[in-house]
Amino acid sequence: MRKILLPTLCLALGAMAACDSNTDTVAGIAGTVGSPTIPITVQPTNVQIQVGNSVQLSTNAGTSPGQVEWLSSNVNIATVSATGVVTGFSVGTVVITVRFVSDRNNAATALVQVLP
Repeated sequence: MRKILLPTLCLALGAMAACDSNTDTVAGIAGTVGSPTIPITVQPTNVQIQVGNSVQLSTNAGTSPGQVEWLSSNVNIATVSATGVVTGFSVGTVVITVRFVSDRNNAATALVQVLP
C-alpha cells in the first residue's frame, strides 16, 4: 500500500517535494511513510519544583509504551519517568526532552528548575 500512496502523494505535492521510491520518503516533508509526522510538543515548557517534589509533563504524542521517550539532561538534579513525571533531587536546572522513538529528531524540551 505504501508504494501506491507515495506516488500519489508525490503527484499531489508536485514541485513542493522530491520523492524517493526506494526509501518511501518524501523530501521536504517531516518523517517518513508510516512514522509520526506531527511536531511533538511538551507542556509546560518552563516549570519550577522543590527538591523532593514532582511535576507531570504532558505531550501531544500520547503515552503509549515505546511511542515516546523522556530524557533528563542531568539525572543528579532531576529524573523523568517513562510517563513524563519529573522528580527533583538537588538544586539546579535541567532540560527534559521528549521525542518519538521512531523519529528522534522530532523532539520538544521543557526547562525544569529545582529549588531548595
